[in-house]
Amino acid sequence: MALIVQKYGGTSVGSAERIKSVAGRVAKFAAAGHQLIVVVSAMSGETNRLVALAKEIQADPDPREFDVVLSTGEQVTIERFLPLSALPPGKYTLEVNAKDVHSNQTISRTADFTVKAPQESKATASIAPGR
Repeated sequence: MALIVQKYGGTSVGSAERIKSVAGRVAKFAAAGHQLIVVVSAMSGETNRLVALAKEIQADPDPREFDVVLSTGEQVTIERFLPLSALPPGKYTLEVNAKDVHSNQTISRTADFTVKAPQESKATASIAPGR
C-alpha cells in the first residue's frame, strides 16, 4: 500500500455536503489500506471572515496572535471532517518547522513522523491544517 498525500482547499470543504464528499473519498483510500496525510483548509470564506473580525478588534494584530485566530478555521474543518472520514480515532500530528513570520511562512522541513492507528485498524492517517 502507498503513502498518499491529499490537500483540500477551502472550496473543496466549503459546505457540509462537500466535507462529506471529501470524507468519502478519503475513506475509500483508508479502506484500501493506504497510509494518508490529509491537509484541509478552512471552509470557503472562513479565513476572510476571521481576518475581518481580527482587524475589526485590532487594526494591526500581533502576528503570532493573528495566526492563532486564523488557524481556528482549519480546526473547525478538521473537527467536522474526522467523524465522517472513517479514519481511526486518535490524535494526529505532523511536526512542521517553519521560518519567516507568522501568517507568511515557508516550510523549511518536516520532521520524521510515524502515525499509528489503534490496534483494531490497519489504516493510518495524519490530518493537518493547511492554507
